[in-house]
Amino acid sequence: MRTLYELCGAEPDRLFSAYSWRARLTLGYKGLAFESRPTPFKQIPKALEGIHKTVPVLVDGERTVTESFDICRYLETTYADTPTVFGGDGGVENAALIDNLIVTGLYPTISRMIILDIHNQLAPEDATYFRQSREKRFGMSLEDVQRGRDKEREKFAAFLKPYQRRLAEAPFLGGESLLFADIVLAASFCWAKATSSYDTMNGDEVLQAWFDRVLATCNQAQALKLAT
Repeated sequence: MRTLYELCGAEPDRLFSAYSWRARLTLGYKGLAFESRPTPFKQIPKALEGIHKTVPVLVDGERTVTESFDICRYLETTYADTPTVFGGDGGVENAALIDNLIVTGLYPTISRMIILDIHNQLAPEDATYFRQSREKRFGMSLEDVQRGRDKEREKFAAFLKPYQRRLAEAPFLGGESLLFADIVLAASFCWAKATSSYDTMNGDEVLQAWFDRVLATCNQAQALKLAT
């Protein structure tokens, strides 16, 4: 049985890492059963026996794979008879570009919109670690970072326009079938929706409908515990 180590909040079923969601969505889309091991920040070294300092980590028999992109590539090549997330030759390189665009352009903006809300979903020892590390990164309190989130959402809306235009033409970013671009973007919304009630989509019905399709296609709609 495959085992996926995933980041969780104080509640074990609150799975919120965008990177972990990439692996989960890929496994679900490919119809590959797995056992989830929810793991809080401070428990990762102990749970993984020093294998890796972050999650996700996939253990598949004798094979251990770290890093979300590598997990997706591993699943693609190892289970070649399952639905593709890269779309054949050249798809991995294209997916890597999409990955970089989203990580550098989208993730920092989402983080500024929900950073304090993430903190509030964590167990005390994780919350202390999270506050100290993120305030050092941002150079200000979490409260001050999140205070400007309405302006950040305006930036976010501009970043999303190319994706919205594509989704006005097709059910998925990959066209008629889901591809890695759908997974990596949807994973970012799983992160946001699991930790914050703030509407990062700003009421966009096209995005919400697409997001719901991705979760349903990957059989993960029930796994996302929404923040209230």
